[in-house]
Amino acid sequence: MKEQIIYLKGTASGFYKSISKNQSGHYTFNTFDFQTIDIRNSEVVIPFNSNELKIGFYHEFISPIKEARVFINETDFIQEPIDELLFTDIKIGEVVLINSEVHQSYTANVYYKLKKKIIEPIKKKEPLLPIFNIIKNKTIDINTARVVNTINHEETIQNKIKTVIPQNIENRNFFNLMIGSFIISVLVFLALFFIFGLNPFTWLLPIFFLIIMLLEGLKTRFPGSNNPLQPKRNFLNLIGWIILFYACYRLMSNGFAIKSALLALLGLGFILLSRTGRLLKFIGGLLSLFAIIALLSQFNFFNPKKGTKKDDIIEYDNTDEDKWDYKPEEVTDTIYSKEKDTIAVTYLKHNLKWNDNNQNPHQALLLVRKDYFNIANIKRNQLEINSNNFRDYYHQIYSNLINQNKSFLDSVAKEYSRIGKTENLNRQQFADMVVTSIQNIPYYLVHDLTHREADLKYGGFISEYHQTGKPCLEKIKFGVQAPVEFIGNFKGDCDTRSLFLFHVLSKFGYNVVMLGSEQYSHCIIGISGNYSGDFVSYNGLKYYVWETTATGFTPGNISPECGNMRYWVVELAN
Repeated sequence: MKEQIIYLKGTASGFYKSISKNQSGHYTFNTFDFQTIDIRNSEVVIPFNSNELKIGFYHEFISPIKEARVFINETDFIQEPIDELLFTDIKIGEVVLINSEVHQSYTANVYYKLKKKIIEPIKKKEPLLPIFNIIKNKTIDINTARVVNTINHEETIQNKIKTVIPQNIENRNFFNLMIGSFIISVLVFLALFFIFGLNPFTWLLPIFFLIIMLLEGLKTRFPGSNNPLQPKRNFLNLIGWIILFYACYRLMSNGFAIKSALLALLGLGFILLSRTGRLLKFIGGLLSLFAIIALLSQFNFFNPKKGTKKDDIIEYDNTDEDKWDYKPEEVTDTIYSKEKDTIAVTYLKHNLKWNDNNQNPHQALLLVRKDYFNIANIKRNQLEINSNNFRDYYHQIYSNLINQNKSFLDSVAKEYSRIGKTENLNRQQFADMVVTSIQNIPYYLVHDLTHREADLKYGGFISEYHQTGKPCLEKIKFGVQAPVEFIGNFKGDCDTRSLFLFHVLSKFGYNVVMLGSEQYSHCIIGISGNYSGDFVSYNGLKYYVWETTATGFTPGNISPECGNMRYWVVELAN
């Protein structure tokens, strides 16, 4: 009597209980409690390697099996121990109630091995020869076995079941998932609102989470390869969601922009490209290709030389010649000295009207003494700086100009204070009112050489700016005006504006810094407070970047062209 291993393939069915799912909604065999395993339609196959057949969550070993029933016809079976059994292509069926316990039916393809003793051959006169005969010693002749694949599968156990659960468990699980996801989204929104205040980031992130959970719930509720929503490439799907979220955040924060819209199309394209549906993949491929080509045409790879002022991040309509030729009105007033002497003083006067980032209108009468303007000009030209270090060089310039102008802008500070009190502005609204008043002033390039000398030395952005015919202030020492000079003539670029705003906001108790970038040849301010977005950490505080040369920018928002925070350094802090 010889023992031999038989390699077999068939179809398995039965019931299991106590299902649990992992976080992705998939089933795992570690959580299945199989109550019955009935194997039908068995056929002998060539020897196989079980590890080569095991793929993913739905192809798992179950071993050892002591109570598997191998059917040789519609009603007769043998009950054999099986050392190793492998399920493939499992399909989940109906939910039923057996002995007051919830069970789930299943069907699957199965590969298994049996150890048998070869004693008696099967008679050839039988019209349909099953691979197993029920005999006393339960033996089989493997050499004469034939494939049995025509036996109809009948669920004999289901005939004994009298109670079926009236409610669809899968539907209930789906709605429970959605309710739980909605509650989590609300909690996340409240937490972000408490930390960052109300802004697009605080409500956009919970909405994206809810959408993702909805798609995951749909995939679990309608499993199978025929579900077009099911992602095939999870990494591409994740990248797509990240790009889409970032693009939507930029659109909500800065308004419509071509690059942000193209990024949103690219993210959506990646998401659709990762789906299993052919139509969705085709649409996703078209969107991705279009977005990539359009983005490559949009991005400017021009890198200006260090020392230039590349800060016209958003185009400002300065075609009105009156703006370029603007000169402040000069008015004369009488003041009294400490000795009660009468002094005639000339002021440079500006009537400024603008809207803040919430489209609230403001109006200010800004006055600065003309003698203060001239004194600041003389002191700046007398200033000498000895440093080859980028940060230290500009730190010395800015700090000296601030110290020289300490009391020159008291009248300007009083006018801003009047607006804040009259309009009952809070801290964030007041800062926005001050910064937007400067953002609305037309851009004016400032450099330390003549036009021709600047073109030869710097080239790049400065040469392109000169070619457009736009005006600039030439031969200004250090390429920056003092705060009182700027408010006297309303002419300044990035560092001139940032220095003025640093000075004014410091007077009102804000924690602000001046940020400079040698890489981007640009200067902005940073403000600490209840904001979100891009920031630079300094002395334990987060300073959110704030562009000063163009309208539409709020704290934490900066152009992607100069958005790498590693290239920004604190040049001046209060």
